[in-house]
Amino acid sequence: MGFVLTDKILDKYFRFFFRLDNNSKKRLIIRLIETIEVKSGKKT
Repeated sequence: MGFVLTDKILDKYFRFFFRLDNNSKKRLIIRLIETIEVKSGKKT
């Protein structure tokens, strides 16, 4: 099992990421999705 973030920590990350430009947000989302797919064994 991985590291679990608290709501307080997630809020801090969100405030930081909220300031990113849309292209950077999209790239971040893609990379996060890729880590989920790798960990769950799914490859699309």
